[in-house]
Amino acid sequence: MRERSPNRWRRATAVIVALCGVVASGSTLAQGAAPTWPKETWNPKASPDDLVLPLPCGGAIAFRPVATPVTQGVLSDREAMLGWSNADTDYSEFLHRSFIVGGFAGEAADAPRRYFIAKYEVTVDQYAAVIEPDCGALPTANGRLPKANVAWHEATMFTVRLSTWLMKNARQALPREGEAVAFVRLPTEPEWEYAARGGSKVTDVEFGAQTFPMPDGMQRYVWFQGTRSAGGAAHPIGRLEPNPLGLFDILGNVSEWTIEPYRLNKVGRAHGLAGSPVARGGDYLTSERRIRSALRREVPAFNVTTGEPARSPQIGFRPALARTTTTSDSEVQAMQRAFAAEAESNASASDNALDLLKPLRRDAPDDKLKSELERIEATLMTANRKIKEKEALVLRGVIATAVHAARQVVVQRTTEDVAAAMAQTQKDAIAVQREIIVSQQKLAAGAREEALRSALRIQEQRMRDAAHAYEEVVKYVTNFTAKRSAGALASLMAEYLRIVMMAAHMADREALDREGKVVMQELEQRSRGGYLVAFAKVAVGHMKAAQGGTPPSAAQAEADLIAAANALQPAPQRR
Repeated sequence: MRERSPNRWRRATAVIVALCGVVASGSTLAQGAAPTWPKETWNPKASPDDLVLPLPCGGAIAFRPVATPVTQGVLSDREAMLGWSNADTDYSEFLHRSFIVGGFAGEAADAPRRYFIAKYEVTVDQYAAVIEPDCGALPTANGRLPKANVAWHEATMFTVRLSTWLMKNARQALPREGEAVAFVRLPTEPEWEYAARGGSKVTDVEFGAQTFPMPDGMQRYVWFQGTRSAGGAAHPIGRLEPNPLGLFDILGNVSEWTIEPYRLNKVGRAHGLAGSPVARGGDYLTSERRIRSALRREVPAFNVTTGEPARSPQIGFRPALARTTTTSDSEVQAMQRAFAAEAESNASASDNALDLLKPLRRDAPDDKLKSELERIEATLMTANRKIKEKEALVLRGVIATAVHAARQVVVQRTTEDVAAAMAQTQKDAIAVQREIIVSQQKLAAGAREEALRSALRIQEQRMRDAAHAYEEVVKYVTNFTAKRSAGALASLMAEYLRIVMMAAHMADREALDREGKVVMQELEQRSRGGYLVAFAKVAVGHMKAAQGGTPPSAAQAEADLIAAANALQPAPQRR
């Protein structure tokens, strides 16, 4: 039996609003020694999930978590298509596949892995506190400006000294992973660009755009060249809006050092020659049209005239937190087992080519032939690995498509409920008004003023006419809407079930579970859970049922999706 119309209206309206909205929440903050500097000098726009680490002299530095949703396993990582296609810069920035994974587990058991990168560029005061502390002078009047004119070697020395100080004075504030304790270093280029683009907080389309989404215009997010923006100088941290990960000035203001040497791009892969350090992101002298997440430039490590390390007033840095990859014998053994499993899964998908190579390699008459067969075997394993990764990406895309199709189904159904509830509410309101008029007539029945009685009769007749006209309109609209919505809902449900069957034919239950969890982690990052994650769980369940030979009917699938949406609504309060 359906709910009474007011409750159904409120519930259905809440579903639609929530489906179209995004809710943000924070997580627990790691604690270190309490800073004494005013917060506006080092974290002017604090967030609940900032990771705050102390600095010498009472300072502090804030980091942001960067989630990297991946499947479970010690060798799992995340593919990211980085770079930008432009004929003028393809030699340096052409699109290329890269892989990334955070070194630290999330706070919840099912949360994605993550790494940390500084929320702001390192400031003048923060640099001084670590490199040449004169605690009596800190903080200073201009200390919020990003530290520029710093050589790559000096930025690296900052990370070394800060790591040493933290290990000795605030070890408990550092993130951990098993026996590994975080240390500070410059970010890699993939870490920097993945974070600059917005990571898993943005859609794949937004991730691949020239910059992260800037709905209010670039001027609100980036200090670039010109009087409309930077005006030829760097600006204090935190004055503009952040990117979707909560990172400020990641583009513009000052360029930022990364830890890796510069390499040319050779049609989708790095060229073999490694050069000088790389600065990323553009600066206050970069024009608005040239600002992009892929922007990178090689900076000579040394000034050839003076022989001193090269410095620039347009280059600063923001550090990252990392950990040692392997910290124990048990972890190494887990990696060995994982690699063997990967190799075995590759072999089963290679049309027995690898199985044929193994005995040939073992029985090769000379070392040269054996070496050549080993090279061919490694090439085949790499090719098969790429095929499996592409299959996983396609499956994630199909699951995500099913989630959005499910959302459309629920929106269509709840829109119908809202329309029906509104119609009933309007009819109830007219009935109440008619009752009021009748009551007024009864009260005026003994009155001598014929004019009052006449006015009430006229008002009652108008109300009757209005009610009749409204009922006719509602009847027409309801019939028209029912015909249209029935067709629309049937079409949406057919599309949803088609996607479910496609996924069921593509993958087994294990793959659906594995890639479904990654999609849920991605949706959790973008929408902080809620309806889309709930729909993903239902969709994966439907796919697994279909894969087992019992696909849901249209009616059952719709009921499951509506139930998932309703389950997230708070129970109505008793009056």
